[in-house]
Amino acid sequence: MNSEYFQLFAIPIFAVLVMAGLCGLLGPFVLLKRLAFLTDTIAHACIFGIALGISLQIAPYWTLLPFAAFLGWILSRASRHSGEGLSNLTAVAFSLFLGLGTLILSYRGIAGQEMVHILFGDVLWIRSRDLLLLLFAVLIIVPFFVFKFKAVTLALVSRDLALTSGIHVDKLNDLFLVLVAVVLALCTKIVGVLLVSSLVVLPAFLASSFSHSFRQQLLLSISIAIGGSLVGLALSFSKDLPIGPSISSVLGTALLIANFAQVISKKIRSLT
Repeated sequence: MNSEYFQLFAIPIFAVLVMAGLCGLLGPFVLLKRLAFLTDTIAHACIFGIALGISLQIAPYWTLLPFAAFLGWILSRASRHSGEGLSNLTAVAFSLFLGLGTLILSYRGIAGQEMVHILFGDVLWIRSRDLLLLLFAVLIIVPFFVFKFKAVTLALVSRDLALTSGIHVDKLNDLFLVLVAVVLALCTKIVGVLLVSSLVVLPAFLASSFSHSFRQQLLLSISIAIGGSLVGLALSFSKDLPIGPSISSVLGTALLIANFAQVISKKIRSLT
């Protein structure tokens, strides 16, 4: 009974907490570099990595994680050249890998409820291995941002200033986007490929409305991501709903309410 309880409830809760913390940490950096659409592209393209693993009849993580890391590296290198070239490449990657992944899954007979799980996540799919992989990501990513916080922030804000400070900007940006891609890939099993990027972007957007410094935005983004994910998880458990849309809806609703409250507050202050 205890082992069943741990598998059905404790592991998903811990996994969601770790996932939310990682995504909340990465979100402000993603917004700072204006990489929201790139992360969305990587998240949607992850369906190709999953489909490849299923087609080869191996655990999808073996194909998903290398594919996500490679795509993140390619897009990072492309992001050095602003303008039409980058937007075109991003659009091509988005449509190509999403389409190919869907076709492969359909060819392999993956449809109906299984497809819903891949697209929107499923609490019951979370296993101890998923939690261990997320914890391993924490052991890599958290020390990286602790020791490289100033360098990463400066590299994302001003390339020229970072270069004059002796920072290897290109390598740092490549590593950053590869880490983001790997985290997105790890989280797809929990919240699905279609909405995983919302867990990175929405808490950071919401935190930016109430923050006066970047450090404050980071802490608030992590707190919002964890809180919103727990509420979404509770909604998913209680109403038997997909966890991805549940978390995304909670965070999106909170963002709309916060923005509406800010607009009303400004109008009231302007009248007084």
